Amino acid sequence: DLGGVWRITSAGIATKVAQLPSNSSNSYYEGLLTLPNNPTLYGPWAGALLVGSETVPNIYVISVSGTVTPYTLNNLAIEDLNIIPAGQNLYGVDTINNDVLGVPFSAFVGMQGDILVTVEYATDWYRIHWNGTSFALTTLYNSGLAYPSASFEGATFAPAGLGPLAPLNPVSVQLNGTITDTGLPSGSTISSSWSLVSGPTGVNFAAP
Repeated sequence: DLGGVWRITSAGIATKVAQLPSNSSNSYYEGLLTLPNNPTLYGPWAGALLVGSETVPNIYVISVSGTVTPYTLNNLAIEDLNIIPAGQNLYGVDTINNDVLGVPFSAFVGMQGDILVTVEYATDWYRIHWNGTSFALTTLYNSGLAYPSASFEGATFAPAGLGPLAPLNPVSVQLNGTITDTGLPSGSTISSSWSLVSGPTGVNFAAP
């Protein structure tokens, strides 16, 4: 079923939800991505499925009703699609140099939630950003890559390697405590502070 998009339930029941163009056996689809239903970040693509193609310069948007809409992306051979997370490094599998290339999370500051496009036959990654009225495509060339040429066969973000990572989804908790001053010894003053006795490291107290 060339180009078919299927939903499979936990019970193993398969239902066809969409049909991508299947003009020839050379329609290689790559990088299936489900976007969160967030119109602020993704505009008309919110809640949709995205699919790229190595052979056709399109990104295909599949709506919840199964409608397929192609968008042309500067003649790019799309290998993978990812949502840019916070505090995670990017890794790409380079099949020309038989290596894994990494980009630190600091290269993606301010891009969280945007879509990263990995192109198979190029040294560039691309960013898709919804600016409130349209989608903007930006080239993200990383001059720190180990090789001047690469062929990416997949890419992913991970909270591993390449030095220390920023905390993921830090949680704030309000602490309340009570102290009692016995007045002894006479003339003394009382003070208080919070400290970590046990548990994971990386805890910060905003006030003593």
